[in-house]
Amino acid sequence: MEAVLKRYWDHESGGRKGPKLETIGNYAAEMNKENIGDNKVVESLRTLARLHRNPIIHPEYILTVDEAVDTVGIARSVKSGMLRTLPDVPLTTGGAPVLPP
Repeated sequence: MEAVLKRYWDHESGGRKGPKLETIGNYAAEMNKENIGDNKVVESLRTLARLHRNPIIHPEYILTVDEAVDTVGIARSVKSGMLRTLPDVPLTTGGAPVLPP
């Protein structure tokens, strides 16, 4: 999700330099401040950082199965919102080799 976030930032900001400390929360705060990106994506990033990512960063915290599923679910949702606006990335290799019968 963070790799997609960096691509989203580059695309939506016109290639501007991102926050010095590259965290989800800092990207979301900068996007909110500079009116960069879709508001739903920005708010979702803020929610993800504040309610899901930040509480579990501590090594002593143990996720329940439900918390893990919820975190993956919101990350997937946010990622999908960003990917909808990004251009397709061209393939870097040719097709699969054709094997003889």
